[in-house]
Amino acid sequence: MKTTESTERVAQAAAVWNENEKHKQVMKLLDGVYGHVAVRQEINGNYYYWEVFRLPEAQALEIVKRGRHDEIMYMIHRYGQTACPPEQRSTCHLWGDGRAILPESVQELIALRDNWEEINAYLSYQGFDKRGQDVILDRGNHYEIMGYIQRHGFQPVQQRKLKNRNNKDEFLLHIARHGLCDELIDELFDRLENGGSTDEYYDFITRHELPVNFQKRMLKIVKEPEFKAYVDRYGLWEDVHSDLLDYRSDQELFYYFLKHPYLEQNAETKLAKRNVHSLNVLYAEKRPETRFSKINHFWNELLHVQPLDYEALATCFLRLDYTPERWKVSSPDCSDEDADVQLMKDGSHEEVMARIHQGQLSKKALATLFFRNNPEEFEAYVHKWIH
Repeated sequence: MKTTESTERVAQAAAVWNENEKHKQVMKLLDGVYGHVAVRQEINGNYYYWEVFRLPEAQALEIVKRGRHDEIMYMIHRYGQTACPPEQRSTCHLWGDGRAILPESVQELIALRDNWEEINAYLSYQGFDKRGQDVILDRGNHYEIMGYIQRHGFQPVQQRKLKNRNNKDEFLLHIARHGLCDELIDELFDRLENGGSTDEYYDFITRHELPVNFQKRMLKIVKEPEFKAYVDRYGLWEDVHSDLLDYRSDQELFYYFLKHPYLEQNAETKLAKRNVHSLNVLYAEKRPETRFSKINHFWNELLHVQPLDYEALATCFLRLDYTPERWKVSSPDCSDEDADVQLMKDGSHEEVMARIHQGQLSKKALATLFFRNNPEEFEAYVHKWIH
């Protein structure tokens, strides 16, 4: 064998050797990427937290620039598997979301490599940041974009780029899966408020609930058909209930309560003060009862509004929680509920009026007074003790 040929073969073998050693070094580095439960001692006991180890950005960049598919795949999975497992989340304090994220520069290179297996592996853990999203959008492959949106949403700037592609399937899928950023929804409502088409509005609400701040804006500006179209699909969040009372008509409130008969307490107060009989009765009949949310508050608010809505009050009295309130059990005004109940049921007008002037009644005794069906007596109690 010629010396030159021998030297070349040795050089080739050396290159393979060096590459193998480098590969082992890379894999060993990646083995150092992981998350685990860590503990430190503090004055009040042990503090458990989820600790994550990651590579410096330069090392992660070097690995992806080497271009070895097996190393890149291993790196993606090592980073993805650093996430704190669900069974540890209740006992560990987390920094951020409890996982390591590959640097954005590395994400961008993975996206640029356009290797389906690598991209799919990365997306199985999380979506790309802005630079990786730009690569996907700039590549412009409709099927890749649709596949991305099925899993992850785009950030605001990238959402605008997606909209500007004018591909309705892509844009509507993003709405359905992830909604839209505030800026784009604001612009949608600007056009709607300025007399524009309602098509965009319907495109959105048929696929996704409005964020709370835009529920508020919707209540202020949309016409009745658009309001009904929204409440046909969604209820309103508690933070918006007062706005519902402020901006929508009695007819629209009636329609809303048929589908979503629940308000938070401030809105219940507004509803009672509105003093619309049909709304009071419907709400009193339909309002759902839970362990922590009962009709008692609405009933109490109705007692503060004149003229009294007797039909709505009757419905409330039938649904009240009559469990004795602890602070009233020892009250001299309500010390003998059974005797009061009997008096309100069978006592003479004079006896009832004397008891009313003597002190407050428990809810059960008050209910018994109400169902005597003597407005003079009941309104005497309300005038003295409620207003």
